[in-house]
Amino acid sequence: MIRIKNAMIRIFMRTLPLLAALAFVTGPVDAETHDDGVLLKVISTEGNIERFTRERLEGFEQIEFTTETLWTEGAHTYSGPSLQTVLNASNIQEDRVELIGLNGYTIVMDTSKDPIGDDYPIIATRINGEPFEVWEKGPLWIIYNFDDFPGDQEERGNAVSVWQLSSMRELLDDQGVSLNIPSGTE
Repeated sequence: MIRIKNAMIRIFMRTLPLLAALAFVTGPVDAETHDDGVLLKVISTEGNIERFTRERLEGFEQIEFTTETLWTEGAHTYSGPSLQTVLNASNIQEDRVELIGLNGYTIVMDTSKDPIGDDYPIIATRINGEPFEVWEKGPLWIIYNFDDFPGDQEERGNAVSVWQLSSMRELLDDQGVSLNIPSGTE
């Protein structure tokens, strides 16, 4: 666990100058006003796109918990709808869903094998009661309550905890991902 945390810190420290340079060149990112307030797009295998604004996401039942993560200092309170609720609202039927972050991170979640239930993980829309921005891993973050998480699934839970979540894409069993990044389930 400590090695994973140290590796994550090293990766973060190596990419920090690049991220700072990109922020300087591109200017500030205001996720709330981009694309008419749409924070999340969910694309079905048929090509249908469900668009979720903060208002729509916060219209679903909100789940709240306090937990510590590898990526933050101390415990924080996270709230938002469950991932399953958003998948259901998008009429996603297949077991494989590609999760895509604004930072380019992509991973495939297999909902028949990966840890997912009616109330976990959540798509956090708020940390400590406040909306959070891109530089704070927002404005959306798939996150588990790691304090109550089964130890044998913790590594996979960390992998699918996608911050800066921007889109999800339903995949057929024989369909590949848009980027050549291993899903971690092979």
